[in-house]
Amino acid sequence: MAKIDKNGKEWKVVALTPAGRRDHLRILKKYIEKNNLIDTWQLWLNTGDIEDIKYINEIASDKIEIKRIEGLNKQDIFSICKFFKYAQDDDTIYVRLDDDIVFIEDNAIEELLNARLENENPFVVFANIVNNAVINNIHQEIGVLGKQFGEASIERFDPVNHSNHNFVKYVHNNFIDKYRSDKLNEYFFENRILKNYEPFSINCFAFFGKDMKELPGIDEEVWISHTKPKADERPNMICGKALVVHYAFFPQRKELNKNTNLLDIYKKLWTK
Repeated sequence: MAKIDKNGKEWKVVALTPAGRRDHLRILKKYIEKNNLIDTWQLWLNTGDIEDIKYINEIASDKIEIKRIEGLNKQDIFSICKFFKYAQDDDTIYVRLDDDIVFIEDNAIEELLNARLENENPFVVFANIVNNAVINNIHQEIGVLGKQFGEASIERFDPVNHSNHNFVKYVHNNFIDKYRSDKLNEYFFENRILKNYEPFSINCFAFFGKDMKELPGIDEEVWISHTKPKADERPNMICGKALVVHYAFFPQRKELNKNTNLLDIYKKLWTK
């Protein structure tokens, strides 16, 4: 279903996911399937795991397209930039989602698209992402997240945000508690412009295809969150009502998988 802006123009909506981890993709797939604003979901094949590849190929459909880069046959974060050649249509808004986005609030995609259409200057518009360096800081600022396990800074690789295992478990458990008590609105905040071009973990964001004619640099995260918006004087924005949950950064993953049942909990949340 096309998204129509205030001028009556129709925009196609395409979701994008650099894809590998099937356990997470199974969760994300459920949210994509039930969202009637998303016309197509592109899975960017970025894995060498045989079982992951098998799963990705099996779920291909009229709505789910598999995109490949010739010669790429393993997980390679520095090759993701090449896939943006599939995200350049002038009539399309693209929503990029990490493959370990494990929760999408019911109105999040619509809020993100509305923020994108109503604010043309930001280069990209980020979602309100639980377990994200900059936004953990905001969540502590607004009081929805406590500081008993550390104080999060806005640095991408801040050790509290990135590798403090007690902190990340708390971030997830706090979210689940808020979900179960019907208090997710406590995470919401007014849209924010990243005036200082802060480098940002790009777990979920929306952009216009017409803005992506130049492929990102090899470090797509820095290019999208800092280099390009600063060069063009188009600071990015966070949509405070587009709530999603990012499962884990690399240093967090092993501990979360080993010592928690979080993935099982998130698998159940989408059915509620």
